[in-house]
Amino acid sequence: MAELASGSALPGGKGAAQVSLKPAAEVTLPVQSERTAKPGTFAGFITATVPSAGTYQLTLSEDAWIDVSQDGRTTLKPERISGKAGCPEVRKSLRFALDAGSVTIEIGRAPSPQIKLDLHPAE
Repeated sequence: MAELASGSALPGGKGAAQVSLKPAAEVTLPVQSERTAKPGTFAGFITATVPSAGTYQLTLSEDAWIDVSQDGRTTLKPERISGKAGCPEVRKSLRFALDAGSVTIEIGRAPSPQIKLDLHPAE
């Protein structure tokens, strides 16, 4: 699993990574989030390059807010969201219709400075 600092690129455009986040008050996200930061939470972002258009699933290890953008200005609405409280390693999954190319994944309102995520084509 890749270990990434906020602002890094996901190697290969898909796969799993552990992302190091910063206190939300110290982070300026590239695209304005739909949710404001809560005091005491963490935030950050990574970029990825998806190889082909399709539906991609983004899974998080903890409860956090996710914004996804491909144009650098607006956020995409997820096609589907699922979650399970108390499930270790898999807290929340979202599916997005993505075009081939660059995608920005923003994480906000995270309870801790480390979060695991996985981005892969949905089955």
